[in-house]
Amino acid sequence: DNYSAGQDLWAYYFLFDIPIIEQVKLLSGLRYENSLQKVSTYELYKENPATVESRLHTKDDILPATILTYEFLRDMPLIESMQVRAGFSITVSRPDFRELSPITSSEVEQSGETQGNPNLKRALIYNYDLRLEWYLSSDESLSLGFFYKHFKRPIETIYLPGSADSRTYQNARSARNIGVEFEWRKGLGFLEKSLEDLYLAGNFSYINSEIAVPNQKKRPLQGQSPFVVNLMIGYDNIDWGTSLALLYNVFGKRIQVVGDSGGPDTYEQPFHQIDFVASQKLGSGFKAGLKFKNILDLPATATKGDKTIERYLKGREISLSLSWEY
Repeated sequence: DNYSAGQDLWAYYFLFDIPIIEQVKLLSGLRYENSLQKVSTYELYKENPATVESRLHTKDDILPATILTYEFLRDMPLIESMQVRAGFSITVSRPDFRELSPITSSEVEQSGETQGNPNLKRALIYNYDLRLEWYLSSDESLSLGFFYKHFKRPIETIYLPGSADSRTYQNARSARNIGVEFEWRKGLGFLEKSLEDLYLAGNFSYINSEIAVPNQKKRPLQGQSPFVVNLMIGYDNIDWGTSLALLYNVFGKRIQVVGDSGGPDTYEQPFHQIDFVASQKLGSGFKAGLKFKNILDLPATATKGDKTIERYLKGREISLSLSWEY
């Protein structure tokens, strides 16, 4: 099978930024989207192929967003650059063309086959967050955030009933995420003057996820990790135009494919990754860049029950770039 597909998206929005009082600011807006997705599936090896499936998805969405910011008084000790932000927004997640076409395709990195679902609906996500931000200097900061997300009809990857290793996509009824995030960036110049161009940065997120599935035990949303850690040590020299960074990332185990009829789920196990990124300004608007991804190239694994069903290497990736700005 093969398919042809297209999408038209029209969007309009308005936005306003209003200082309510000296310390309180309101940033709010509204976005209207009209999305049209069409997927036509046909047999590939016929001279005059008949269209075996055609789905038309048209949706109008009104997506509001609001952020209320309170800035602490600047004459208060230790909190000259501290603020609290509260936000609400609605976002949309639409299925892609491969997910909408009923064709069956083989997985490249994983085993088995995946079949699309032409009856998928787009998901709506209601986002609430509260964040405390403390800016220590122009390039140093601390922040602590709490967030809640409600998903309406989230799209998940599930095993097909009665099949050992075939999967498809399906809308769940609803899900929710509750989490906390801590983020920081700190220069090392306070230790020694010669270290002023070095910095440490990172963030840690903890997420409690739960999905509503009738007559099934509670479980996290497919693809959602219970925690994510990012760490970075970097070097920025403005005078030389040099930037270097070593980055580390790990995520907690997450459901890769949901088991059918209460069967065991497949879990993607934690994966530790280290990347290196560098850039150097060359003058006359030129800049050279280097990226070295997945330096360790540790095995990626997936488990089902107490058995390891996948184990493979993702491979290393090196890229060079040269850019010019004028």
